[in-house]
Amino acid sequence: MKFKILLVLLLTSGMCYSQTKIIAHKSHSGSKSTFSKAYKSSLFDLNSSNFGLPGDRKVIVLDSVIVINESMTLLKFRESKSCHPFGTNFQSLKASDLKLRTDTLLSHEVLNGSNTVAGARAYLEDHYNYFGSNSSPERIVLIGFKE
Repeated sequence: MKFKILLVLLLTSGMCYSQTKIIAHKSHSGSKSTFSKAYKSSLFDLNSSNFGLPGDRKVIVLDSVIVINESMTLLKFRESKSCHPFGTNFQSLKASDLKLRTDTLLSHEVLNGSNTVAGARAYLEDHYNYFGSNSSPERIVLIGFKE
């Protein structure tokens, strides 16, 4: 019985093998120059590899941060209705491709009514990708923060 389970695990693990094309090429004594030739010649199905980049995802743009009170803050986003390839800029999308979305933050340590505009802007610049990878921190409208 143990032998059958071991055999099934070995066969299954063989089918689950995954490796980026460049690592596979290097592990078979390939070099940068030969990989470039293989990539340009479309050998080994290299053109379909994304080399570890994230897959398609929704494009999100943070437009404004609105403080309601000391413990509640609203985030106003524009979000694409469908997923797009990594790196797609929201400006290349039509207005009809985007929908408005509002999220609520409760008791956030920085984005709250007791913080200043400068502190909130610094936080958004440090967490730029978290609040919408297409948001330009200086374009985000901040309402209700102390001056």
